[in-house]
Amino acid sequence: AYMDADGNDYVGEWKDDKRHGHGASTFADGDQHVGEYKDGKPHGGGRYNFADGGLYVGVFKDGKPHGEGKAQYPGGTVYRGHWRFGKPDGEGKMTYHTGQIYDGQWKEQSL
Repeated sequence: AYMDADGNDYVGEWKDDKRHGHGASTFADGDQHVGEYKDGKPHGGGRYNFADGGLYVGVFKDGKPHGEGKAQYPGGTVYRGHWRFGKPDGEGKMTYHTGQIYDGQWKEQSL
């Protein structure tokens, strides 16, 4: 286990003094990530729980959602589909908390 000066806690594998392999982080702001790391960042499969109640489960690249994944937002809106560098991009389905659904193509959408 390792806790840095900012209060971020990490338990898991290391390589070259960086998070690398499987591990779990609890950040000082209350966010949590469990999954794969590469060069100190989430990379590969994982689960990220946000302190505000949001959730992302899927693939990461360089610390951002990238590939297939599902995000659930605090208000109840859910996006399931493809991500590119942290944004919905490609085929995906958004189910809004109001019940409205958009199922189709996304292009680097900010949510």
